[in-house]
Amino acid sequence: MTRLALSEARSDDAVRRRKLRWAQLKQARLPWEPLWRDISDYILPRRNQGALEVPGALNPRRMVDTTGSTANDRFAATLLGYLVSGFDEFMKPRLNEREPTYEESVWLDQVSRKMFLTLTSAKSNFRTQLAEGMVDSVAFGTSVMWTGARAKEGPRYLAVPINDCWIDDNPDTGQCDTLARRFSRRAWEVKEKYPDVPKIDKIAEDDPNREMFFVELIEPRKGGRAGKPVNRKPWSTVTFLDDETCFAVAASGYDEFPYAVSRFQRLSGQPYGYGPGVMALPMIKGLNVLVESFILQSEQAADPALIDMTGGALSELDTRPGSLNALDASIWRQYSNAPTMRVYEPGDLGPIMQLIEYMRTQVEVIYFVDWLRHGGGPQQTATEWADRRDQTLRGLGPAVARLEQESLNPVAERTYTLMQRAGEFGPPPESLVGLNLSFEYKSPIATTQRQVAVEGLMRLLEFTRGAVAVEAEAKQSQSAAGGALNLPSIVRAAGQAYGVSPSLLTDPRVIAANKAEAESAAQLNQALEQAGAAAGAAQQASQALSTGAL
Repeated sequence: MTRLALSEARSDDAVRRRKLRWAQLKQARLPWEPLWRDISDYILPRRNQGALEVPGALNPRRMVDTTGSTANDRFAATLLGYLVSGFDEFMKPRLNEREPTYEESVWLDQVSRKMFLTLTSAKSNFRTQLAEGMVDSVAFGTSVMWTGARAKEGPRYLAVPINDCWIDDNPDTGQCDTLARRFSRRAWEVKEKYPDVPKIDKIAEDDPNREMFFVELIEPRKGGRAGKPVNRKPWSTVTFLDDETCFAVAASGYDEFPYAVSRFQRLSGQPYGYGPGVMALPMIKGLNVLVESFILQSEQAADPALIDMTGGALSELDTRPGSLNALDASIWRQYSNAPTMRVYEPGDLGPIMQLIEYMRTQVEVIYFVDWLRHGGGPQQTATEWADRRDQTLRGLGPAVARLEQESLNPVAERTYTLMQRAGEFGPPPESLVGLNLSFEYKSPIATTQRQVAVEGLMRLLEFTRGAVAVEAEAKQSQSAAGGALNLPSIVRAAGQAYGVSPSLLTDPRVIAANKAEAESAAQLNQALEQAGAAAGAAQQASQALSTGAL
């Protein structure tokens, strides 16, 4: 079937469609490439620019201040800590239709444990690759993670530089469903892996280390179905030469999209995302200019240029630190008898330092560093600290949710599928066959958000205690406010404000029924008391008549 898929990929119609699709993907990415080059220069100067590099061109280093690079790395590390844990199972499968039985829960827990051990093992390299992808998400706004498997070795993961990828989204779902990845191989490697590439024998013989470029294009196949042969699977993949021929060297298919493309933030209709690196780039550029100017002025102040007063012809002044300029001594004798004179007098560096600190602060604000730094001094109360943390979680919540949905969810589902096919989980209970599984994330940020919910409940209890005291005081003083207070409605409104689940509060209909029952019981008791009093009075009157007291 692989040969049949390759034969179909080499047809004239397939080549024409492939050339057109490849040209469309490259054209759609062109507006982003200058921005990515600047981000690579100023934020990730040691990152290989991949397809953005011009062969034979120098790679200048423009970064003289590390504020942007440091903030990018720290924020990426923080997000990684929010998303995954190295100690607790952060991905747990669950049923979508109903609650699992005990037998099903045991099997699901086994799946969760084995997946966690796979994701955190040294062989899979998941955490390392996810960390590299997180740096791309924060800097460029888009990251790509490949999930695959090798025979008898389990799932493997690879963070693919966004500079080497071209993507497109499904217009109906907004999710990435098309990806082209550019990569290179040495001629001798190509000869071994793709033996029928045109002219490869001669190239490998003349220059076995010559670098050859290929493109792997993955896109949805119309009418494809999971479990079918490779040429009829839902996702088609073709590897072709990156030249004018687009000659196909390999063709296959996937049951699931093997790449997880995550965007930190995204504008509607645009396949590529943007992150703090994109927003902070203008400020980082200006900061580098200021720091470079500050360094130059500091060097000139510490080691100023000098004028030779002993003679020489007037020439262009050399203002480099420590330089020597020869001028006509007769011009300067009236000012000084010294053999040399300073060309540069140091100015006030205070304003430029203030501007540098201001711009550094703005860069840290863009990277949420001010939110992540829970300051406040030793006088900070527990309530102030909790409010500060809540602000951080609310601000990072949308970004973390997007990363979970676009990055972790596809990786978890594909990891589960690969391990299930390899028989690593064992047969599931018969009651689970045919049911859909999804994954619940118990990441550190999810745990912290649950703690926020508990704190909301504690605040509601404290509020209720105060409301009950106010109502009791009003009733005791026979104030009109006591009858005007509807305590259950007040508590319910406060619960909504604190984010407490309505399931934790008593149903208003139950409260009304209990109130009616209590009022009915009170009326019955009152009637019984009145009847008892009347009976007692009648008995006393009867006794008085019998004794002649009346």
